[in-house]
Amino acid sequence: GFSLTAAGRRLFLTRQGEIGFGPPEMKPGDCVYILHGGNMPSIIRSTRAEMDHTGSVDGRKQEPVYGILIGDCYLDGVMFGE
Repeated sequence: GFSLTAAGRRLFLTRQGEIGFGPPEMKPGDCVYILHGGNMPSIIRSTRAEMDHTGSVDGRKQEPVYGILIGDCYLDGVMFGE
């Protein structure tokens, strides 16, 4: 995608062609989510959890996916419940 850093925010273009501004730390592959109870979209980066000492999580051999909150963003048409 396309990005440009200006005035402390990064201009980005989603895969769907939507234009937004986000934190300068965002990277290609980060996702836009509206968190429950929120009124602004946020940039989230997916990451895998480390296995516990038994090599499993909740008794299952899999790695859960967690998200790291990168920051809030402006996404045209997706603000304040639009």
